[in-house]
Amino acid sequence: RMSEGHDPSGRVVPLWDLPTLAGAGALRSSLDDMMRFATAVLGPPNTPLGRAIRMSVAPRFRVNEALSLGLNWHRVILGGDTVIFHNGGTAGFRTYIGVNPRRGTAVVLLGNSAQDNDDIGRHALVPTLPLAAVVTRVEVSLPIGTLAQYVGEYRLLPQFALVVTLEDGLLQVQPTGQPKFPLFGEARDRFFLKAVDAQIEFRRDSTGDVAGLTLFQNGNRMQGARAAQAADTGLLRVGRLLA
Repeated sequence: RMSEGHDPSGRVVPLWDLPTLAGAGALRSSLDDMMRFATAVLGPPNTPLGRAIRMSVAPRFRVNEALSLGLNWHRVILGGDTVIFHNGGTAGFRTYIGVNPRRGTAVVLLGNSAQDNDDIGRHALVPTLPLAAVVTRVEVSLPIGTLAQYVGEYRLLPQFALVVTLEDGLLQVQPTGQPKFPLFGEARDRFFLKAVDAQIEFRRDSTGDVAGLTLFQNGNRMQGARAAQAADTGLLRVGRLLA
């Protein structure tokens, strides 16, 4: 009765096996049982279990003015309300549970996709918070000669670079210390990733050569200049992006 997990591209991925640290991502439940749990967190009964629940959601450590931590719970101020929640995911899954004591609202979101869906849970608890816009991106084919123009290393920070390679006709990007991710063309000089919600736009200089790029991710943008190629071998300097 276990749902299959999917990556952001819709492909089925194998379940993680966590026999040693089961509490970190191997517990399985149903929506009905999780809603019973959320209801108990929202209104703990006057029993030893209820007292344990109240103890778990009490603030133990303050991160900043808007965020504090309980026992495996996050307490965050959203729209003037204190929302108590926890989220997470394993390969192919994303989950969110939260309560808004002032509104008397509890929400559980179980998704069998690795796509981030926390905004749905936050919106259910605090309706004034907007839902993330759903953008449908259409992949287009670009000539190999055009793709080859983007190959290079782009340094966004002193210790953080993106290395773009062309392998078997597919453009790949590798962030520092991370694996390679395929890039999908949206238009000339514009690409998007399917593994994460991120886009890359290449910049050209006055001669038409690719001189840099801009990474768009999580509402932020980072710019990087293109490094020179190694003259002796024609290979690019090794570096590596998306933290």
